[in-house]
Amino acid sequence: MKPEDHVEVMTAVQQSVLAPSVYIAIFGARVMPDGSPSGSLSRRIEGAYQCSLRQQQQPCFFVSGGTSDLTIPTEAAVMARVLMAKGVASSHLVQDHQSSDTLDSVLIAAKVLSKQIPILVCSDNYHVLRITILLRMVGFKAKPVWISSGRAATGNARWCYMWFRDLVATLYDSLLLSYHLLRKE
Repeated sequence: MKPEDHVEVMTAVQQSVLAPSVYIAIFGARVMPDGSPSGSLSRRIEGAYQCSLRQQQQPCFFVSGGTSDLTIPTEAAVMARVLMAKGVASSHLVQDHQSSDTLDSVLIAAKVLSKQIPILVCSDNYHVLRITILLRMVGFKAKPVWISSGRAATGNARWCYMWFRDLVATLYDSLLLSYHLLRKE
């Protein structure tokens, strides 16, 4: 499947007019049954939006995440809807509606975004390091953006579990991506 089959990408005209100085990537999280963002997804969107306000030029957002439940919108669609409600133009959004996990999102970003433009990564703090590492492995100038913590809402035990789980996933995804990159050579 080609990236164009499941990613709403900017046209060449939009890219030349937009010419973003930076991408802000938001990797998805759970969407509630009513189509609203979960607490984690809300934090990620708000963190990215606040980050965008600190940029000299309007950045381009890369919102990534699909759904396995066809009765609710994709994570990318929910993020796009919330950002547009905050005043972000649809022409400043690249939406990936099919990614099923972090590594898939990184591989799609590598196919559709320019690696010459820096990318700021907005996600929960336990997750942002894995994304940043993987994006750097595929050639992006990626930098983590630390957002407000969900630790209070999640609880200490669950928060520690999430950090541990993502540490293991970072090692696993790094190995998978290394294998993928070596096979391409």
